Amino acid sequence: QTIKKFHPHCKIVLGGHHPTIFPEKVLTYPGVDFAVRGEGETSMALLCKALKNGSDLEQVPGIAFKKGHDVHISNPSWITDFNSLPLPATDLVNHHFYQRKNRHSIMVVASRGCPMQCSYCSVSASSASAPFRQRKKEDVIKEIQAQAKNHDIGFIDFEDENLCLNKQWFLSLFSDIK
Repeated sequence: QTIKKFHPHCKIVLGGHHPTIFPEKVLTYPGVDFAVRGEGETSMALLCKALKNGSDLEQVPGIAFKKGHDVHISNPSWITDFNSLPLPATDLVNHHFYQRKNRHSIMVVASRGCPMQCSYCSVSASSASAPFRQRKKEDVIKEIQAQAKNHDIGFIDFEDENLCLNKQWFLSLFSDIK
């Protein structure tokens, strides 16, 4: 609400587990214009392009939005080829905010989703859950090496729900990191 008070034409977009599973609930808040459902890499770029060009928002996959008194909800968008993603633009991150004992920490995503259907978990609690995908070990190592060239890395934060689900892959990755 506060952002809309000062910038009434600003579009507010929410993403994550909650908007993916409960888009109708998220859109009841007056300050929210869109919910991104699933993974946002594709949906967010297409949403921005549609807003800029004035094209049909219903053609954008993985979003929900208010349409008069109704709500348009499309299915979540998942990246099918996880290995096709480029390395993150970590040069845009202010690494000074992420330090421990004067050494940089980095965040890495090596896998996404989950093959299990645990009812208590937000990752797989609904039919909107992401399939489990794992990056190539070599790509994860390349990402870490690229960041190590520019930073004294003291800590790696793996932002994975199931980093060690594939034990052989996990042990091989950590052996290579060592």
